[in-house]
Amino acid sequence: MRKAGAAALAFILGVVPLGIAPTPARAAETFNAVYQAYVAGLNAVELRSSFTFDPRGYKISIASRTRGMTGMIWNGQQVNEAEGMWQAQGIRPRDFRIDGLWRGNVRRAHIAFLDDGPVIRDLEPPERGRVPVAEPDRRGTLDPLSVLAALSRLVTEKGTCDGSARVYDGRKLELSAARTIGWEMLPASSSTVFSGRALRCDVELKLIGGFLKGTDSASQEKPRRGSVWIAPPAPGAPQLPVMFKLNVNWLGEVTVFLTEFTRSGSQAAN
Repeated sequence: MRKAGAAALAFILGVVPLGIAPTPARAAETFNAVYQAYVAGLNAVELRSSFTFDPRGYKISIASRTRGMTGMIWNGQQVNEAEGMWQAQGIRPRDFRIDGLWRGNVRRAHIAFLDDGPVIRDLEPPERGRVPVAEPDRRGTLDPLSVLAALSRLVTEKGTCDGSARVYDGRKLELSAARTIGWEMLPASSSTVFSGRALRCDVELKLIGGFLKGTDSASQEKPRRGSVWIAPPAPGAPQLPVMFKLNVNWLGEVTVFLTEFTRSGSQAAN
């Protein structure tokens, strides 16, 4: 169950259209969103996120924790944080961190994105079960949270999510691709606070590096597919996921709903 919730989150954050430029803004604003992930009708994972955008860059934080029966079996919590800059040629990540505790085991990572590529500053536990991703293959990648900033800006500027890119989290290298399906109306529901028009994007994520040792690579390369619906959750808010679905081979469909959304207000840009 823990893997299902984490997979759903990583999947939607792995959709990376590139080549977007910054949009002018008056000051930094922080938007807070809460998502609930369901498996077979049961609430499995809660995701609490904050998104801060200013004229120069962005900061994103997502805290996840297991709930209900999932918490009894796979008790855990994790915080992912990223920050980066807007550039004329596209997005530029600067820092990515993971700090988690799953079933009493620490899971931590710190990746600095430098001019010549990402560098691992900290990785706990050390990765011994996967084939290391070579340094040249890490270049030109984004972290899983920075891709969400890129997706938000792309939909804002072009009304599309078509694109692909490579995503690196310190252990795995994945190729993601998104395809615009079109605008759809999401009906009002007790499961979510959002209803209305949203852009549907079908997404695919494929492992291309960091394969598990001793496991058939062909089976690991099998793409994961799903859909995400993007819209401003409130007037004046950025384009963010309001719902997404992912098919997990061994578990079935994971559905994630937006259940809370607030604005923290404007603040001076750093």
